[in-house]
Amino acid sequence: HRFIFYSKLLDDGTCEDRVKIINKETGEIYDQALVGPVENTPEGIKFNTEDGKEHTLDFSADDGVPKVSYNGGPPEVLRTATGPNGSFWYDPTTGQWYPENAQLIPLIEAFKQNGINTAVGPDGRVNSTPTGNNLSVQIGSGSDMPFNLPSLPEHPVVMLAFLFMLMAAFVASRIAIERWKGIA
Repeated sequence: HRFIFYSKLLDDGTCEDRVKIINKETGEIYDQALVGPVENTPEGIKFNTEDGKEHTLDFSADDGVPKVSYNGGPPEVLRTATGPNGSFWYDPTTGQWYPENAQLIPLIEAFKQNGINTAVGPDGRVNSTPTGNNLSVQIGSGSDMPFNLPSLPEHPVVMLAFLFMLMAAFVASRIAIERWKGIA
């Protein structure tokens, strides 16, 4: 099953809280407005829908495997969950949980230290890896320069030549402007 809690904007400008439950085996979609609040229970949550039915979601983590049981049915492996304060996904082949923040960026130390790079691989899939961003080249980060801007030379002698050419171009443009004003 896939459980989606969402709000729908109505024609009168108000929002209606709804639940959509998709049975992935049969393709059946149950989409109803919620009546009343979603309530916490000792095992999970319960909620009522506009068709008069009460629904329960019970959560467990037996042997480290996250599971959800819908309306007292058999427990299913909970592979992913997302909410306003974060998310996680579970890999049943390795038995690992992967927590993420609310923007779906993994909360692992490598992303904090190295940043994130999102790119399309040769297989056409988009992957994010904990490396520097290819679009934000960090030239100069290895030297003792007080700034770090893209496209600046890293070597101090080349940087000095770059600054000299930049100042020469500025002076040449000012001289050309002054001459043009004298002609006009």
